Amino acid sequence: MKPQFDISQAGDMPRVVISGNYYNGKCFPSLNNLLAAYSRLPKIGNAMKQKFQRIAAWELREQLNGWKAEKPLIVHYRYFEPRDGHYRDYPNIHGAASKIILDAAQAAGVIPNDCPKWILNETHDFYLCEDGEETRIEVYFEEV
Repeated sequence: MKPQFDISQAGDMPRVVISGNYYNGKCFPSLNNLLAAYSRLPKIGNAMKQKFQRIAAWELREQLNGWKAEKPLIVHYRYFEPRDGHYRDYPNIHGAASKIILDAAQAAGVIPNDCPKWILNETHDFYLCEDGEETRIEVYFEEV
């Protein structure tokens, strides 16, 4: 499958890489994981979302060095999942990660709001990690 986002065109786009196995060998929980936590008890679901939002906000602040969007954005996501046979449905991966990362970007002051006025579109591409690579999410902010 051909990627939606051609990495060769990224140029000097602001970029953030969130890498690590923060959730059961994966970078972030899926939408199903978040919904299951919320269904157990809303406080548990909210605590889970807030935990990953803090991780994303930290990386946004550290890696963007004060960069703030001045124009509406297309946000490009590249997800790198483990090759261990535990594949997750792509919509479940990006459903949770996109929500968490955009809320974190707003909290970190990268974007004024995650409404359609500022986030015009998103692309989501999925890859399997090579041996020895950590799971990660790469986020590119394209001002338009």
